Amino acid sequence: MRRAQCFLLAALFCVLFVSLSESVNASSSDKLPKQAPKKVNDPWRLPTNVIPVSYELTFEPNIDQSSFKGSEAIRLKVRTTSNEIILNSQDLRITDAKLLAADGLRASKNVRVELDAKYQRARFVVSETVPPGDYVLSCKFSGKLNDDLAGFYRCFYEDAAHKKHYLTATQMEPTDARKMFPCFDEPGLKAIFNIRALVDSADTAISNGAIQSEDKVGGKKLVIFEPTPPMSSYLVALLTGQWKRTGEKIVDGVKIAVWAPTGKENLGKFSLEEAAKSFAFQNKYFSLPYPFKKLDLIAVPEFSMGGMENWGAITFSDDLLLVDEKTASIFHKQGASEVISHEIAHQWFGDLVTMKWWDDLWLNESFATWMESKVTEALHPEWETHFDRISSRNSILHADARRTTHPIHAVIKNPSQAMESFDGITYQKGSAVLTMLESFLGAAEFKKGVIKYLESHKFGCAAAEDLWSALGGTHTSGIMRSYVMQSGAPIVHARQIKNPNSATPNPLALELSQYRFFERGRDKKDASIWQIPVQARDISSAASNPAPLLLTKTQQLFPSYPEKTPFINAGGLGYYRTSYDHALLMRIQEKFDNLTDDEKLSFISDCQQLLLSGEIPVEDAYNLLKRLKTEKSYEVLAQMVYLIESPYKYMKKDRKKEYQSFAQRLTLPLKKRLNGWNAGSSDSQSQKSLRIAVLDLLGTDAQDPLTIKEAKALFEKYVNDRSSVNPDLVRTVFNITAYNGGRKEYDQMKQLWKSASNPADKGRALHTLPDFHDKALAAETIKLARSSEVSKQDGISMLLSLADSEYTRDVGWPYLKQNWNELVKTYPRDEVTSLIYAGGPIEDRARQNEVMSWHRAHPVPHTAERKKRHDENVETSLLYRERYAKRISDWVSKTGMKI
Repeated sequence: MRRAQCFLLAALFCVLFVSLSESVNASSSDKLPKQAPKKVNDPWRLPTNVIPVSYELTFEPNIDQSSFKGSEAIRLKVRTTSNEIILNSQDLRITDAKLLAADGLRASKNVRVELDAKYQRARFVVSETVPPGDYVLSCKFSGKLNDDLAGFYRCFYEDAAHKKHYLTATQMEPTDARKMFPCFDEPGLKAIFNIRALVDSADTAISNGAIQSEDKVGGKKLVIFEPTPPMSSYLVALLTGQWKRTGEKIVDGVKIAVWAPTGKENLGKFSLEEAAKSFAFQNKYFSLPYPFKKLDLIAVPEFSMGGMENWGAITFSDDLLLVDEKTASIFHKQGASEVISHEIAHQWFGDLVTMKWWDDLWLNESFATWMESKVTEALHPEWETHFDRISSRNSILHADARRTTHPIHAVIKNPSQAMESFDGITYQKGSAVLTMLESFLGAAEFKKGVIKYLESHKFGCAAAEDLWSALGGTHTSGIMRSYVMQSGAPIVHARQIKNPNSATPNPLALELSQYRFFERGRDKKDASIWQIPVQARDISSAASNPAPLLLTKTQQLFPSYPEKTPFINAGGLGYYRTSYDHALLMRIQEKFDNLTDDEKLSFISDCQQLLLSGEIPVEDAYNLLKRLKTEKSYEVLAQMVYLIESPYKYMKKDRKKEYQSFAQRLTLPLKKRLNGWNAGSSDSQSQKSLRIAVLDLLGTDAQDPLTIKEAKALFEKYVNDRSSVNPDLVRTVFNITAYNGGRKEYDQMKQLWKSASNPADKGRALHTLPDFHDKALAAETIKLARSSEVSKQDGISMLLSLADSEYTRDVGWPYLKQNWNELVKTYPRDEVTSLIYAGGPIEDRARQNEVMSWHRAHPVPHTAERKKRHDENVETSLLYRERYAKRISDWVSKTGMKI
């Protein structure tokens, strides 16, 4: 491809370096899913001859002893004669098992329990055969309140006097309900849950249903919750301890409340307001009434997820849900609002209608991610989150260009694979495909299909085909099947040719062709083909409307589209890469200012993906920086700043000064244009993002003395008065301080962590400590991370940061290797999986061999597929470095210094 084709490379260039009793009422029973579970011959799947109807569950946690005990009575339907009932169970002791006919007229049958640790099962073996019918299986069980942040676990928070207080919380998704009680732990096996909790009289208990009654029992308190609708086991929630409610809002007759550990409840007001607005929007959009009387949002101090959609009782990481409105940045508020909308969306997508099996997890997560964007854009247009949607699309398309990617519809055979399926393909790619489809069908038609899907499968389960059917149309099914069931993404190449139909007056026709895009170059053996909804727009003028085109073949002619300058991803929402022939690209270059900002960002990202294959010279990517003085979009300028930042890692030590001069030369005018650290009250979100990018670069890699001096002065002000610095800039001040700081600033940062009054400020200061470059301070940070002062969740993250920094890896990486087995055994499962990324950055083959050899000899559980993807990422980055490091460095010297 010609050099002129790279006129506009930038944007995401940096990406390259980048949850029963017999008295069940008839109305609830009528809501049970009508479909029978599909029979699957798999050791990890439960037999289909017995299905649950309802659970009667009682739990009694003992926080001081880190244990719990409980009892259950499961109402069952036995569909074929058998002498055993198989449930999921893990790390539980089960006693007193009995089987009784549901009518209570037939005698109890003797039951023996056999545990299968490998497949996480409990076999309830009956002394005689059990004919088809309704039964109640009862038992008692006990287990440990683990510290693995999974199942039923114990966590802690500190009060203002730094005294620890312990709570219990739950995290069941995907397959950890079996750690709390013996159950049918598969999403397709829905049942009604009647939950009770016996807790200390001073404690609060929160579960899915509203509290039905509270009674004193032997010095304790028995809390009985209202029955749930039929739901999956992974949505069960129970939290006990010293929880306090922020307040309550009633929306459409539903009581919405935010809960926090005692002493932190005043920090839930922002989230309560956001939850009320988001719930109102979604309850109206889906046109299906929310089936609970209440919706609780609970801030959990130790939590492995951002949020978990337990029906009626959503749990969140406390630093996300608890917002100090005086000190929180606008970006923190946006993050809190988005995760709240995501989890509320799950109350319909995932909870009301659930995927039949984990292979269709995307039906939950893609829709919640898509809805999150829709709600945020509607409620907060000032946040300009449409840019985030484009950025997310660009980023995941980058990951999808690797051979180790996987389809949105994943193959899930066991719990390990289920855990690995929570990734960008399931969330971001699925959401991007839905956004593309909505744009193609029209918002009204898409919404009609969504509501039909939910109405048809409410209180039940669904598969991908059910969604395609509801959205309607042959084209919709073809589009979705091609995008959901196969790996990767297409690239669409456009060119204009002479119209072969001489009977028409149009001299030109648009020819589109497609093939699967691989970052390293085309694989002609790959025969993948997509049905691609293309939105083409003539950018000869800025205000033209898009025309929908459907590309279904490897090559297709559109003679009815003769426009002069067709841009084939109008709005930037199409999930495909684009390329153009030289003549057409030159015209797009001339009319670049007629593109919307979203289109610019998508187009730039598409072009940069052609670098590694050699189709576009890397120098032309950097030549885009010549437009810095004339570009008006703050969002596009922010991407250009990342382009200024990227050469740093390719410059040898003796040329770092040269890079600093280059970066300062290009970035200081932007700092002046933005009025430095002085944010205006009318600044847009993209303007705030650009300011942060500029100041971060100037104060770190670019080493601008004045910016560093200003940041240190602001840090001193912040240490003395936390309201003295613009909240949006505190993170930047911290970054620059750590990058350039020593012992004094380290001790001050540590004190900021200890004295912080809210989880977000506490976490920000704590996680800045590994960013100091001094190796003696790094060793001190390791001791702190391993101490009881720091939660295990935070501790493992700090250790990884030290091991991955070019300044501290000589301290952090050896420590990880020396303590690897203990870390894998000690730290929470979902956090330990991040160890597969440890050992970076990797700049050469020798280090690649050393790090990869270590990882091959020390595999981390539940990371097999993720590890393959990471290894390919490393290899791709090394190839890029080998091909372009010298050329990039030379460009800085020969061209960059002259811009």
